[in-house]
Amino acid sequence: MGDESEGETEEYLFKVVIIGDSAVGKSNLLSRYARNEFNLHSKATIGVEFQTQSMDIDGKDVKAQIWDTAGQERFRAVTSAYYRGAFGALLVYDISRRSTFDNVGRWLQELNTHSDTTVAKMLVGNKCDLDNIREVPVEEGKALAEAEGLFFMETSALDSTNVRTAFEIVIKEIYSNVSRKILNSDSYKAELSLNRDWSKWAEKCVGRRFTGLERMDCCCCVAGLGHIPGMRNIACIVVSSSGDRRIDQMQKGGGGGSSSAVVVRMGPCGGDGGGARDMDMRGVGRVVRVAVRHGAAVDAMSVLYERNGHEEWTDLWGGPGGTLSEISLQPGEYLTSVAGHYGRLDGDLVVRSLTFVSNMRAYGPFGHEDGVAFDLPAAGGGGGKILGFHARSGRRLDAVGTYVKIG
Repeated sequence: MGDESEGETEEYLFKVVIIGDSAVGKSNLLSRYARNEFNLHSKATIGVEFQTQSMDIDGKDVKAQIWDTAGQERFRAVTSAYYRGAFGALLVYDISRRSTFDNVGRWLQELNTHSDTTVAKMLVGNKCDLDNIREVPVEEGKALAEAEGLFFMETSALDSTNVRTAFEIVIKEIYSNVSRKILNSDSYKAELSLNRDWSKWAEKCVGRRFTGLERMDCCCCVAGLGHIPGMRNIACIVVSSSGDRRIDQMQKGGGGGSSSAVVVRMGPCGGDGGGARDMDMRGVGRVVRVAVRHGAAVDAMSVLYERNGHEEWTDLWGGPGGTLSEISLQPGEYLTSVAGHYGRLDGDLVVRSLTFVSNMRAYGPFGHEDGVAFDLPAAGGGGGKILGFHARSGRRLDAVGTYVKIG
């Protein structure tokens, strides 16, 4: 029926965030909804937990990528990055702790400040199983929700009360909002096929928990979050316990025509010292050679690339120290991944090692493999290619990122 190909279902991909104070039960709400599990001794979330759930709405495959963000005050900067691009949010408080309800206004203000679009919002009074020690009456929660234009529901992750209903109301509201605006638009169909690729890659690459923020910054490169009709941002999120990183944009590549190729900015991964370094990606066809200076860390790198049939070098990103190593890519060879480590050296958070992987071989590691491991893979079902780089550098290479062509 209709004009869909036989056996092919339209897919939507929506990002939903769960926010609220620490210990209100955000992680258990997500685990109860996604896996029907409850952990009585759940520890505080460090960074983010990410889960994907699917629903069938009007014959459409609707996927919600749900982010459980850290509620602790010291991780507020980490959390703020996740708001951008969210289409739905659950603002959670603990009915047995008045202070968590009093802080809902602050969380709502932060959500409104950082959100890129109109968000379907639900106020959730969790732990309704603790009615005997309740500090926030149901009527007060309802009144606040009505005043702020929010859905409202009380839940219990412990005994499952209203958990699934709360999530599904938000997801259905998102679907209703989006489908009213773009369901009949010509551009919608073109977006769907690319959205499927990103959805699958997101589940493969980021459907897991990121931890390790206790002692140093943690960089998690995450792609494919929210490539849905009318929204092209959120190709990569870089998370830092010491500060907010931007969410970079997914850009259409190649100009006009029917090409579905996109160029995605990934990262950077590493520290936030030094100055920003970048490549002008207009007309860039391939990476030809990469030069790396390295010792106890990666001191510097520069890139030879092909633009409109001519070869150009970037500046040297970093300092002149260390041993010089070069990799040269053969015709038909292209980079598919850049991995490495970053950590502290002489008081600075810098890139400690780099390994370059092509469709033919691996090069490296260059530097010292110590610190937090990171990976910047190309996506797209094996067809992704790294076309260029961006970085931060001073006396050493502080951080590194990539530009990836998909499609």
